[in-house]
Amino acid sequence: MHNLLPHLTALSEITLIQVTIDSADQLFSMLEMCPSLTSLAVETVSWGPSSSPVVYSRAGSIRKLRLVLSCMYEVLDIFAQAPSKLICDTVELRPIVPQDIQSIGRFLDEVAGSLRHLAIGFTLFHGTDIAEDVPWYYSYKSSLVIGVPDHHLALAAPIVSYWLLALFFHYLDTRNWKGLKRYRLHNSDEVASRNRVSPTAVFWTVILQQMLQTVLGYMLLGQVHIPILDHKAKVAYIVQQLGTILGIDLHAQPILLRFAYFLYWWSIPLFQFLVGIFIIDTWQYFLHRCMHTNKFMFRHFHSWHHRLDAPYAFGALYNHPVESFLLDLLGPVIAEVVSGMSTRQAALLFSIATLKTVDDHCGYRLPFDPFQMLSRNNADYHDIHHQQIGIKYNFAQPFFVHWDTLLGTEMTRGRWNFASRMVKRNWNSP
Repeated sequence: MHNLLPHLTALSEITLIQVTIDSADQLFSMLEMCPSLTSLAVETVSWGPSSSPVVYSRAGSIRKLRLVLSCMYEVLDIFAQAPSKLICDTVELRPIVPQDIQSIGRFLDEVAGSLRHLAIGFTLFHGTDIAEDVPWYYSYKSSLVIGVPDHHLALAAPIVSYWLLALFFHYLDTRNWKGLKRYRLHNSDEVASRNRVSPTAVFWTVILQQMLQTVLGYMLLGQVHIPILDHKAKVAYIVQQLGTILGIDLHAQPILLRFAYFLYWWSIPLFQFLVGIFIIDTWQYFLHRCMHTNKFMFRHFHSWHHRLDAPYAFGALYNHPVESFLLDLLGPVIAEVVSGMSTRQAALLFSIATLKTVDDHCGYRLPFDPFQMLSRNNADYHDIHHQQIGIKYNFAQPFFVHWDTLLGTEMTRGRWNFASRMVKRNWNSP
């Protein structure tokens, strides 16, 4: 910023938003380079080490002053020490916290003779400032896992999740527990006889898909710089906007701040998460359906996945590499970008989507499975799609079934059983 200002000496208005400078001294030394300046807006500036204030000799030239959110009292102190009376006719100060009050008093003494418009947003609290607080789920750590950047974690977490859950179900597959038999959609003999690809081939194909996805993901995200957000400033900005839109009385500012805190830390992340889920569901439904209606795409790509007529957990991502890229990598990336999620949110969403996909192929109808309790789009629902009668139905993946319901491609187990009986009856009839 300091190097830029000499080229902007004719400016009459300057707005500094989320700028990092060393001290208030540096700010005012920069402003000295702009003799035509009459309007100054300082919003969410990040300050470095503070130094002793300097007198701003040209303070009298600023007619419109807007200070928002950051180190307001330090700037006001310097304005109040100006050698001549200020001639500000418009001043906006928000939000004001207790440590600003004394500086504001001195400042208003300076501008009392010229002030025509004053806007002050008060935020008065006793004890801890709620804007400084963070919810239980947030971590200030630069990376959640030591030595692993968050954008790398977003690539690794779904793979780790995939194999943890897949191996759990594989362990169940290898047990002969009588209590499990009633929950299995296909017995061991069916899995061995009906599937047209060996478990070993499935395993190595999935490993290959995940390696390719990791390489492509690293190429996209390997150089990503994740900014450090000023969460207090974000909450305060929401307060400011809500106050302006709703015309909230200053005495209601504490209530407004709590509402803004809830919006920022809970409502907005939840909304982003739901948007991400909706985008993934939408992307996968229409692409999946296209792969069934387009004979070329089915024959050359999607038919790989349907070699598993009796699905099992670690075969959930047994796909052609092209399908793997389009369905399993591109869709989630679009969801992350469109929803505006943070990298950590994306890592969580990708992991949950992966766990849900594995669960949908697990081959068990489990009453205590949280994923199967969450949605009708479960292992039983998706198993119908892997059967010959249901192959043109139940395209929805991985979360909910709304697109199947709306577009008439939903087949329940009861409907599938009826269709199966009709096929057998016609087959056995002379």
